[in-house]
Amino acid sequence: MKKLMIAAAAAAMVGGAFAADVYDYKASVKYVDMQKKVIVIPFVGKAQMDVKVVKSTTLSGYLVTSPECGCLDEASSGAVHGFLVIRNPKSTGDKGVKVMPANLLVGWWSNKIVDPGKKATFDADGYLFAGLGKQAVPAPGAYPAYDFGDPTTKGTYKMMGAYNMIEPGSGAFIEAWLDAAGFGKVAFGDESIGCAIGHEVCLKNLAGSVIGGSWLCAQNGNGLGYLDDAYLCWGWNTATPKLMEVISGTWSIKANQKVQEWIEANVDLNTAEQALVANSTAETLILVKGAAQQMAKGWTLTNKSITPTIGGTPDNSFATTWF
Repeated sequence: MKKLMIAAAAAAMVGGAFAADVYDYKASVKYVDMQKKVIVIPFVGKAQMDVKVVKSTTLSGYLVTSPECGCLDEASSGAVHGFLVIRNPKSTGDKGVKVMPANLLVGWWSNKIVDPGKKATFDADGYLFAGLGKQAVPAPGAYPAYDFGDPTTKGTYKMMGAYNMIEPGSGAFIEAWLDAAGFGKVAFGDESIGCAIGHEVCLKNLAGSVIGGSWLCAQNGNGLGYLDDAYLCWGWNTATPKLMEVISGTWSIKANQKVQEWIEANVDLNTAEQALVANSTAETLILVKGAAQQMAKGWTLTNKSITPTIGGTPDNSFATTWF
């Protein structure tokens, strides 16, 4: 495997430099969590209940794209997918690394003509869909189900607190989601972020707003009827009580060539991890593993399926229809 990476590195050097496939990710968000609180019930007395509260946190880590996503020449095309590798330091549940399948869509434009061999910066805009992406609110059994990382981490399991976990009675994990849009820059012919001199551009950064949702395994007040947990305006998911709660805030990504070069020089897949390659590319999974090790030393992929399951049908390709 290392030989493959060395060969890939050599090929990149011929073109001028590495491609940009690792980005620093940061999101400052508000989200809904639950905490235990003593509530006074008229004519009954005091009772301890789980109640909803709004919290703030910073999600940080890395966006890993599939090879050649962040650097495209004029002839490149096709859908490519990656992973958001992040951690919430304020999570009251599992504090480990979280991994979300992600889809980065970026456009750019130039208002001036630049000769080959020259450097320039152009405007860009883009979307980042992670986790559930743009699916409708799922019915039970219709959401992605997969294990990834250490045995207690199912995708973004407990990312937004201890109540962000499985659906009661089913034992099924319901994935969170983070969708984002923003504006930024691309670099033309800038080797410092992995762009070869010539007709090639690389994404430098994006920043903007993020919206998302996370599943809570309990209703406000544990559904005892004493506290309200209902809709004011319907139209989202009226079949069941509202358990998918809002995530909202700002986000940014920035190309990190230094981390990427460290990963490509030091990280490889062990025998058990190579079994996961069927569900993604070896290069992408190496980047995921290395990005996670920046936050948790010694972190490894496990020999578990990371195949997202949609309605019971595995999708090994991370096709655009999954988002």
